[in-house]
Amino acid sequence: MVPTITKYYAETFRVGVDFSELLAEGETLDATACQVAALASDGTDVTDQMLENPTVQQDTVLSVRLKANGGEVGSRYRLRFVGGTTSGDVFEEDLWLVVV
Repeated sequence: MVPTITKYYAETFRVGVDFSELLAEGETLDATACQVAALASDGTDVTDQMLENPTVQQDTVLSVRLKANGGEVGSRYRLRFVGGTTSGDVFEEDLWLVVV
């Protein structure tokens, strides 16, 4: 089940995913292989409208700031967090974002 978070239209805050449970001992996220994308319910990439740059990788957490006035009220978006590791593994975690 994909977790859901709610954002007021004019609100901005940082949201992130902790990949620690997926990483092998000694494995870390590689900042050059990490990204976050925002997708509309029809699959359209709306990253530029929804997310501020840059994506931040700190230890095992990948996070991004949501834009104020990003998205349409009543719409649901998929936030796709892709974490590439120093061992060459790639993990993906998704969150639903609902704008109210």
